[in-house]
Amino acid sequence: MKNKFLKILIIISVLYINIWEIALASITLDGRFSDWNNEPGVYDTVSDAPEDYDFLEIKWTFDQSNLYVYSNINGYLKSFSYDIYISGEKGSFKLNIHCQSTSRFVTLSLYNSNDQYIWGTKGKWMSVDNQTRKVELYVPLSYLVFHTESFTINFNVRNQYDRVLDNGDIIVMGISTGFNFILGILLIVLTALIIYRYRSKKA
Repeated sequence: MKNKFLKILIIISVLYINIWEIALASITLDGRFSDWNNEPGVYDTVSDAPEDYDFLEIKWTFDQSNLYVYSNINGYLKSFSYDIYISGEKGSFKLNIHCQSTSRFVTLSLYNSNDQYIWGTKGKWMSVDNQTRKVELYVPLSYLVFHTESFTINFNVRNQYDRVLDNGDIIVMGISTGFNFILGILLIVLTALIIYRYRSKKA
């Protein structure tokens, strides 16, 4: 009985630690990209677009406030733009991304389905390495969905010559850290109940 109790307690503890690792995981927009290493992503077909317009890789993640997207693009252009087409609970949107390679500035402009500007920002969220350019950015979830606790977002990344995915959209299904917090509390309560029952039987 004691060994069984200890095994259950270890499993619960591991689950609890993993939940908090997920809850505390975040992307720092700083033009450095090591924090993207373990995030989900897709590789695009190499050379399926002219040089300077060829997407190589797209990654994404989210927290309780934002959707984050990483793009790796082939080429040497000093100034370039591309778009992310997003579909969420609140409708369809286009995020225009304008990048300046020399200054590393990325300017974001979000438009609704009527092409009305609804949000924008900018920051130094870009790096240039050999012949590739890496860009990271964010979009507040509050513009896209009604409930950030759980949501589904579809998006694709495009310029005039390339698209990711080539056919269809990337689908993001999210449960925010608020849910993880509640689940963590439930695990603590469950652990306490197991300890109580174990001690009661022992007594």
